[in-house]
Amino acid sequence: MLKDLGVKNEKETSKGLESAPISLKEKEAILKSGIFEQEKDLMGGCSGGAMHVKIKDDGSGVFKPYSNHYLYSLEEKEGNINRERAVFLIDRSLGFNLVPPTIVRCKKNANGEEEKGSFQEFITDSTTASGFDTKKVQQINNNDRYAIAVLDVIIANNDRCSANFLIKGEKIYAIDHGLSLESRNVFQSNIINFLSFSSREIIPDITKESISKDVLDCMDTFLRSKSLQIILRQQLGELIGEKLALAYIERIKAFRESINNSQTLDEQKFKTFLLKNKETISKN
Repeated sequence: MLKDLGVKNEKETSKGLESAPISLKEKEAILKSGIFEQEKDLMGGCSGGAMHVKIKDDGSGVFKPYSNHYLYSLEEKEGNINRERAVFLIDRSLGFNLVPPTIVRCKKNANGEEEKGSFQEFITDSTTASGFDTKKVQQINNNDRYAIAVLDVIIANNDRCSANFLIKGEKIYAIDHGLSLESRNVFQSNIINFLSFSSREIIPDITKESISKDVLDCMDTFLRSKSLQIILRQQLGELIGEKLALAYIERIKAFRESINNSQTLDEQKFKTFLLKNKETISKN
């Protein structure tokens, strides 16, 4: 089941940042300590200041410092950067394997100053949904289609535009999560998104279409493991704060409890669970 979603544990290997088979830990190590060789601005991601960065001898990544948007305060930029990493951790903990390896690191900007940003593995030979022929939607891994819909509800993401996920062969890669996991949305049940028409043909409406059993099984594996939940809560706490980390883990539980026998999301039930979460967490 996990294999169907493309998930690999740390003992398994996958194609590395460029060519050599390496583990997830090794990928993260390369992203953290690889030497930057070349940089160039990327199209899209206008509020993130995204740059394609070549790593010496080890492929490339996307660096996002959120530095080119005058509306962002220093605190907001820091929050966006940390949320990019946080969503990767949630995705891996749930076993979806949609988000490319993402870390937080610094690099020197054009003025020679240290600049903090998220740094994510660059997916070569992929296309954004806006450039995908929707007539070929049946070629996409069905589990990935449902998993990205579930992920967006869990992380309260309303920015899944057609430029914010990639398709490579049958695989979906979810990117650009700086505007998710916000405190103002953690108890919101409404399923809001800004999908383009082409994206809607790829990502299903899980309030109407049955979520695949494999995706729900992945969630159940996480929810049965207290240790996985404790680890994720600690990791998220360092990035988004302990209270918000708890609220989003409880949101995962509320989501799973709101799945009907038909394997669709009952939005009203979800709303009820979230209101209970809000009352409980607010008291602590």
